[in-house]
Amino acid sequence: MTDEPVTVLSEDESWRRLGGVTLGRLVTSFAGEPEIFPVNYVVQERTVLFRTSEGTKLFSAVGTRTVVFEADDHNIAEAGV
Repeated sequence: MTDEPVTVLSEDESWRRLGGVTLGRLVTSFAGEPEIFPVNYVVQERTVLFRTSEGTKLFSAVGTRTVVFEADDHNIAEAGV
């Protein structure tokens, strides 16, 4: 562990970590308000892929210039399940 509050990852390390989990959040903006959607995803050839149907998630993802994606690591045992 390092004493630094932030660790800057290389691009390769970032993609490796993204490919190591399957749960993430897609963050977009719709009508000026943030929209946060949990998604299951995969990484293929340095591309994040997730399946969705028509609706707010798809519309806001393609209809805005700013999209944020966050990968989540989770452990079922820690969630109390």
